[in-house]
Amino acid sequence: LYASRNANATDSATRTSQLKAALNDQHPEVRRHALRLLESLLLHGDSRPPDEVLQLVNDPSPAVRRQLAFSLRASRHRDAAGALAILLRQDAGSIHIVNAVMVSLTPDSIGNVLQQAVSGGSIPDRTVVQLISQAAAMKKISALRQPVLGMLRQLNSSARPESSVWDSATQVLRSIRQHKEIDSALKNDAELVAAISHAKSSA
Repeated sequence: LYASRNANATDSATRTSQLKAALNDQHPEVRRHALRLLESLLLHGDSRPPDEVLQLVNDPSPAVRRQLAFSLRASRHRDAAGALAILLRQDAGSIHIVNAVMVSLTPDSIGNVLQQAVSGGSIPDRTVVQLISQAAAMKKISALRQPVLGMLRQLNSSARPESSVWDSATQVLRSIRQHKEIDSALKNDAELVAAISHAKSSA
């Protein structure tokens, strides 16, 4: 890794090959460091992250998976968003990894991450609330409709919804109301307005 880090020591292709190989090293700290060094070479713009990077969502080391969340911030590719969504689902119990994903979200990636996280299921309501709140803060109106509608439908489909579902829906709506532009846009959505009205009348 020392030689790979030195830009003058080797050409870019050889350096990339060495770092990819290091992602399979038996020591997690070597894998984590190699991932960091690969950011400037491969994880940027619209390019798809290499398979060697994406497969690290299943790395046995939480430190490596946390670094993956940080590193994928540099990529706008849909598969990078998919990897972040996977981390949110399978590491929902790790505040460190969830926080790493949250700070790595950008206006370019939040829509894809939110869509893939929700459509994949098995994601805690509190995490959905965090994602929706982030999307609202970033004024990504198009990213909000389906997740909010899905949460309200879940609420309305149950005769006696769990208190956690009520709490999550309340947090989501409160977060949206804090952003007048988002709130106004969603109020013009007839289906969403009907779902909100139904939820309020059932409260």
